[in-house]
Amino acid sequence: MKHIFYLLSVILILFLSPCPGFSQEARFNPEGTWLGNLNVGAVNLRIVFNITIAPDGTISATMDSPDQGANGIPMGEVTLWNDSIKIDAPLVRGFYLGKSETPSKISGIWNQGGQKFDLNLEHQVEAFMLNRPQEPKPPFPYKAEDVTFENAEAGFTLGGTVTRPEGEGPYPAVILVSGSGQQNRNEELFGHKPFLYLADQLTRKGIAVLRYDDRGVGQSGGDPRGGTSADFAEDAKAALDWLVSMPYTDKNATGIIGHSEGGLIALILASENPDI
Repeated sequence: MKHIFYLLSVILILFLSPCPGFSQEARFNPEGTWLGNLNVGAVNLRIVFNITIAPDGTISATMDSPDQGANGIPMGEVTLWNDSIKIDAPLVRGFYLGKSETPSKISGIWNQGGQKFDLNLEHQVEAFMLNRPQEPKPPFPYKAEDVTFENAEAGFTLGGTVTRPEGEGPYPAVILVSGSGQQNRNEELFGHKPFLYLADQLTRKGIAVLRYDDRGVGQSGGDPRGGTSADFAEDAKAALDWLVSMPYTDKNATGIIGHSEGGLIALILASENPDI
């Protein structure tokens, strides 16, 4: 009798347990792009799950956090059963557990770090794109070129983009220096690209602009760990020296625009260089 009871218990557990993949018990198709809003205190973050189903029924997913500039984060196992779905997110030590309310709506909970947050998803007809109307769009009335320059003292190369007005020049010129934390040449944060916007506006007004990836980011070498403001000032100096060496730059009209820690770096360089 005990053996029969044990066998029935095992069968019941197997029957009720969620099955990986697109099982026959699933009552909805999760494939596509799903968008939701995650409220974390005073911060509201949009979360996007991109779910695909292979011909053999295997489900895979990636996650985007567009407001944080994070896209294509690979998810772990996706489990689907009845009208429910679970998406494991091992890289961020979290998971999503949701239930289909309609073919286009999932209500659920995002679990991370021992905390739970409501996260309700809506199916999107098209892939989600951030709407940033202030972001410059081509064609541009100026020249833009990706460049590299060397921080010879530190022994690595940095990558950036220079924008300059049409014509031979010479033009006034500036470099853009980002704030604390390692950022790309556009100082991209929460889906915004302030340095791209600044470079566009300044160049339209006749000023050449060089913006560059911080060390260890994008096309720039070097290791930012343990770096000080003085170290980052050396990177900025390398950028300024390169820009000043260009034939289209007015050597008597060069400057630095810095944001946050970049402002401190600008003052450091200005104190060492009377031409700034």
